[in-house]
Amino acid sequence: MIRKKEWEKSFKNVNGREPNEEDYEKALSLGLVREESSVPNSNKKIVLVLGTVIVSLLIFAIGILLTIFFYPSPKSSQASFASSTSQSSKKERESTDTGSSIDYKDSSKLSQEDQEKLEEGYKSIELEKEAWHRQMLRDIITMYAEPKISYSDSQFQEKYDSDYKQCTETIENKVKEILPEHLRVYTEAHYENGGLGLPTFDNIINEARTYYNSTTKNWTYPHDS
Repeated sequence: MIRKKEWEKSFKNVNGREPNEEDYEKALSLGLVREESSVPNSNKKIVLVLGTVIVSLLIFAIGILLTIFFYPSPKSSQASFASSTSQSSKKERESTDTGSSIDYKDSSKLSQEDQEKLEEGYKSIELEKEAWHRQMLRDIITMYAEPKISYSDSQFQEKYDSDYKQCTETIENKVKEILPEHLRVYTEAHYENGGLGLPTFDNIINEARTYYNSTTKNWTYPHDS
């Protein structure tokens, strides 16, 4: 059994013509010629090379994944991280415990200098409160005494709310000016977590009405102390 090319050459020499497909099929059936593969050798080489490259890449990728998932991290780094985390947590707990143990309503543990500063702060706040109280009272009485305008309850409320906000902002700014930060928390605790104990709207209105003389139909004003 010979190759196809050799058979074609031999056939041409014997018969004086090129063999056709029928001649080739007949020679195959008689076992005179070897049937050639449908895939050329060059294609086989390409397939083999590509297969080798793909398998190599797969092995390389698997190796990287195994290294990532199973390679142990350094114990020293783990120990260092655990130690730093433990120390940080300990500091936070100590800070929290220290902060929670301070009673900001009790200033007796402060230094003499801080106690004096705090007392000055309290006095300044009280003076601002008294000044606002007098002015608020005079403004409300003025509104009541206005002969040409009859103010509604909502207008009195708006006046009070506006002045109240202005007063609290003024006091907050003054406290920031005269007291260091570590003493301001004492004033907040002293005035019930930031409340200043200013008269309420109802208190101001009721107090203002006491300055009306029902006999003379006149309003009077509070005297400055």
